[in-house]
Amino acid sequence: MTILQTIRTRRALAGGIALAAGTAAIAAPAVVPPLAANPLDDANVSPSVNGVGGTYESCSAMFGLTDKTTANYVTFSVGGTATPLPGIGAGLTPVLTIDIGGTVEECTPEIGFNDQSSWATYLGLPTEVPEVAVIVPYGGSPGYLIPNFAAVPGGAAGEPSPAIPAPLLSLGFVQADATLTVTSSPTSLVYTPPPTNMEEGLDVIVEELGGPTSPLGARFAGIYGGATCDNNAAIDQELGIAMVALTGIPLSTFDGLESTPCGRVFAGSEARLLQLPVDALGLAVSVTVSAPAPAPAPAPTPAPSPEPVTPQYTG
Repeated sequence: MTILQTIRTRRALAGGIALAAGTAAIAAPAVVPPLAANPLDDANVSPSVNGVGGTYESCSAMFGLTDKTTANYVTFSVGGTATPLPGIGAGLTPVLTIDIGGTVEECTPEIGFNDQSSWATYLGLPTEVPEVAVIVPYGGSPGYLIPNFAAVPGGAAGEPSPAIPAPLLSLGFVQADATLTVTSSPTSLVYTPPPTNMEEGLDVIVEELGGPTSPLGARFAGIYGGATCDNNAAIDQELGIAMVALTGIPLSTFDGLESTPCGRVFAGSEARLLQLPVDALGLAVSVTVSAPAPAPAPAPTPAPSPEPVTPQYTG
């Protein structure tokens, strides 16, 4: 039995079918949210509602962002020489610029999830299924919601979809302390589309194992192409460990579900296939906040030279 057949006919992980049903929609395209009016003016926005300066509308409000069906997300890590370091939403406001065919909008992303429960809600997964926290755990950093422009709205039945240019998303920051310099990476937000079917996902796993010409990648491709997995073969024992490593699930936890080498290969494949579309939803942004360089100390003023003393004749 191939990996494809096995994944389609067995529950490699307890609750796997329920989890697969919950994540099946992740790869489905989202409808492009409508653009709202231009960013609000200072006179019309309360700083207490819309952050530093009160000049940007919430991206969630502007685009109706709720969960994975409407929103991707970014996470932030802040470092640098500023002391103290400002935090996101506490002296440092992210600003998203959306350019769709020359129509430009700006808004500030808001937190969509910040713990395991809200993360599962964002994904649309049942929080009561324990495998959710094992296979797709909350990463530990709050996720700020970004419009998901994964698809273009279709036309009427039988009509082609209207041509809408791909939106350009870029991220900048407004800091409360104008003396600080803020840089970030990436500044252009580009989300890699997830696999659209199981075969594409398995091909991604081959690449993660080193590619089709690597020993593990070739062996995995062979197994999902129909070759028999052998628990006693050294290559399959190595492949089983590598598959667990790809999932990020601790080996001790994984072995409570599948402890044989081939069981690890099959269950690891199922877990990784569930993770891939989730991985495609987020981007990590690194933010550096630098303090101004100290002004050079003034050069010391040289002391005046003493006047020459002419000796007096006393003889």
